[in-house]
Amino acid sequence: MSLCEDIRQILITAGVGTAVESGGTIACHLMPPSPDYSITIYETAGRMPLDVHKNTSSGDYILNYGLQIMSRATQADIDQQETDMESIRLALHLKRNFTGASGQPYISIHILQSGYQNLGWEKEGTDRVRYVAMNFEVRRSK
Repeated sequence: MSLCEDIRQILITAGVGTAVESGGTIACHLMPPSPDYSITIYETAGRMPLDVHKNTSSGDYILNYGLQIMSRATQADIDQQETDMESIRLALHLKRNFTGASGQPYISIHILQSGYQNLGWEKEGTDRVRYVAMNFEVRRSK
């Protein structure tokens, strides 16, 4: 199970949505063409996804991952998008010392900006859709 799957499970548990494979709205790595409203988790926030640091006190390695969560919504789903982005922020920001569904130990997750970034509007068919994103840093021990 990947970092993306661990994060998706946290969001599903927090009530943000369900996996796109079961007809839901949360996808990993690739934004699906449908449904119109979707949330996608990417394992990088525009930098190398993995920096390795040796924790000299414990001898463990600390792995720092970038994470971006992007949402697409039509005009009709904007309120839901804003609610879900706030729920994502609350579910992930400052989460500490937990074990993911994969069994991997995590040290912390923190957001890299004050809220979501509006990436703009795009015309898709007859609808206008808005894209927003939030970036996080995830620290995991190995």
